[in-house]
Parts: sequence; structure tokens; C-alpha cells
Amino acid sequence: MKNLTEGKLKLFFPNHTLPQVKNFILLITCILHSRTVNLYKCKDYVPNLSKSNSSSAKSNYARLIRFFKIKEIESFICGIQELSVALYPIDLTYLIMDRSNWKRGMKNINLLTIGTLYNQVFLPLYWLQLNKGGSSNLSDRKSLIEGLSSLL
Repeated sequence: MKNLTEGKLKLFFPNHTLPQVKNFILLITCILHSRTVNLYKCKDYVPNLSKSNSSSAKSNYARLIRFFKIKEIESFICGIQELSVALYPIDLTYLIMDRSNWKRGMKNINLLTIGTLYNQVFLPLYWLQLNKGGSSNLSDRKSLIEGLSSLL
């Protein structure tokens, strides 16, 4: 991670504990190694990627799930966005905008995302949750670009 010490990493997440931040990094690393966001499959990578002595699949799975119970999620998301911009060289020649929409029960989850390619992988840099179903409009897209501009 580009010679980022734990202390420097923690600066991006001032409202969260170092173990929470480490668990996030473990989660991301497991996703990258397993090439899936399915946490049940990611759990198999925990023993090799962490200093944990636990070989229990159940406790490794619980550890990954525990990340999603953190408080102050909005400030954590801001930290992720700032960390992404700080870690990777951003080529602003081409930006990719995408929208993803799904439902959880009756609630629409609709994310408008802007990012770039890094080593042929889409790296989301900034996103907005649209509080509606369906497509984005010009105002939504302007807000997205303004939000990304504020990070750079």
C-alpha cells in the first residue's frame, strides 16, 4: 500500500479505531484475492492475509461481517474516498461514470459513481447515493463532478 504506515492510514479515518481500519483493509484485500465480493468465499483468504491464528471459517466470516456494523459510516466513506485519491495516480484524461441500482426490501439503493481505470480495474473515486429509483439527471451528474473536484 504505497508505504502507508498504520498511523498515516488512521489519519483518513479519525472517527474510527485502528482495528476497524485494519479490518477494512483485510476485507478489501480478501475481495481482491478471491475476486468476488461474496464474503462467504472471501473468508477463506483471512488466515493467509492477517496475523490471526484463527483457522475457524466461522470466526473469519464473522470478522468480515463485523466491518459492516461500524458506526458513523458517512465519515468512513469520506475517508475511503480521500484514501483512494491519495494512494493512486489519477489520470483525469478519461473519467468513467456509472450508475448502479438495486433494492433492499422496499428501499432503492441507487449509486452514481465516477472513477478511473487503474491497472485495467475500475477505481471508484467519488459516488453519490441518489435518493430515488431510475436514472440520474444533469444536476446529479454535476454534483458528482463537483464532489470529485473537492477531493482533488
